[in-house]
Order: sequence, then C-alpha cells, then structure tokens
Amino acid sequence: MFIILTLYSAHNPGVLGSLAWDEYPTLRSFLEMCITNQFVFPPPTIAPPGSEQAEQLKAKEQQIREAERQAILLVQIV
Repeated sequence: MFIILTLYSAHNPGVLGSLAWDEYPTLRSFLEMCITNQFVFPPPTIAPPGSEQAEQLKAKEQQIREAERQAILLVQIV
C-alpha cells in the first residue's frame, strides 16, 4: 500500500505529497529515499549512517519486527 501511495505522492506533490510528508512518517521516509536516491534505513537526514541515533533506530525497528513475528506466529498457532 505504501508503494502505491509513494507513486501517487510523487505525481501530485503539491497536494498529496505535502499531506503524506506531514502525516505519515513511513511514507515520508520512502519519499525521501526516492528524492535522494539513497535507499537505506534510516534516511541520512534523520540519522547519519553509523551514528548512535541510527543504531538506536535500527534496534527499535528490530524489536518491532520481532514483536510482529511473535504475534503472527501466535495467530497461526491458534
């Protein structure tokens, strides 16, 4: 879904792009990656690569991913 929204936002930056940029952090990251042509997480403007802040964001993302995996496994078992 975010891929489609990224495409729509890129083709209508005045209305949809600015709304997406302000309201949806994930979509903002995707748009920033497309604009800068740097497809890394986190984007360099949020946290410079190799910085402590970048490592914290990566660790937080890993924790969220693991929690989602556990939730999916729980649903599949039941």
